[in-house]
Amino acid sequence: LRRLIQETAPQDLNGRLIILPALNAPAVMAGTRVSPLDGLNLNRCFPGEDGGAPTRAIAHYVSKILLPMSDAGLDLHSGGSTSEYLPCSFLCTHSDPDLMAHVMALAMAFGAPYAYVVDGASGATGLDPVAHARGVPLISTELAGGGSLDLRALQVGRDGVRRVLRHLGVLVSDGRVAEPEPPRFLRAGGGKDQVTAPISGLFEPYCSLGEKVEEGDPAGAVHALEEPERAPVELQFTRPGIILSRRVPARVQAGDHVYQVAREVRRDEILREIKASQENP
Repeated sequence: LRRLIQETAPQDLNGRLIILPALNAPAVMAGTRVSPLDGLNLNRCFPGEDGGAPTRAIAHYVSKILLPMSDAGLDLHSGGSTSEYLPCSFLCTHSDPDLMAHVMALAMAFGAPYAYVVDGASGATGLDPVAHARGVPLISTELAGGGSLDLRALQVGRDGVRRVLRHLGVLVSDGRVAEPEPPRFLRAGGGKDQVTAPISGLFEPYCSLGEKVEEGDPAGAVHALEEPERAPVELQFTRPGIILSRRVPARVQAGDHVYQVAREVRRDEILREIKASQENP
C-alpha cells in the first residue's frame, strides 16, 4: 500500500481511492494484534461504537463513514507473528447471491493462487460481514506471516491490489500486471481441520504449506522441553486437504494449533450452497 501511494498520481485514477496502510495505528506501532490503548482487536470490534474505546471508535468510523463512501473494499492481512499462510484471498460468504458474485469477482481479479472461503455468519464482528451487510463487496487476504515479508506473498499482494483496482475501473491503466490464473477455492469445515499440540514443548513440523495430505498422515511431533529422554508425541492430520497455514514459532503450549488444512471446492459449488440457503433459510 505504501508503494501504491508513492507510485500513483491523481491522473492515474478514475474516482476515489482510499488507502489506509495502518488502520489500527496504535496496534501497528506496538507490533501486536490488539491495541495497547484498550487491549482490543479491531477485527473483533465491528461495527464499532461512536465515542467508545479507541479501537471501537476506529471500527465505527470505518462502518459509518468509509463504507458508505465505497463501492468495494480490500482488507490486507497476514498471519501475524505466530502463523504463516499460503498467499490467498479470504472470502466471507453472504446470503445475497448477487453480492456474493461480486465478492467472487474481486477474488478472481486479485489473483492469489488460492481463495479461502469461510462462513460470514460466524464472524459478525469482523469487517467483511459488516461491509456485506451494507451492500459493499469486500475481500480480505492472508499474505505470509510470521512477522516477516515473504517475497512471493509480497508480489501476490502488490499485483493483486493493482488488478482489483483495474477490475473496478479505478486504476485507469496498469499494463505492468499480467492476468492471473483462476484461484483454487478452499474451504475449512471445523475443528478437525486443525492439528493441535497435545502437550507443551518444541514442535517439529513434517510438512510444508500447500502440501496435499490425507487423513492419518504424519503431521509432526512435539518434544517435551524439559524431558529430553521422553519420546516425542507424534501428531497426525485428521482430515484430508491442502495445508493452508502452519505455526511459525517452534515453542508451543498445549492446545496451540500447528497446522490448518482446507479442502478444495469448486466456485459454482459455493454459489449453489448460497442460493440453496436463500431458498431454504
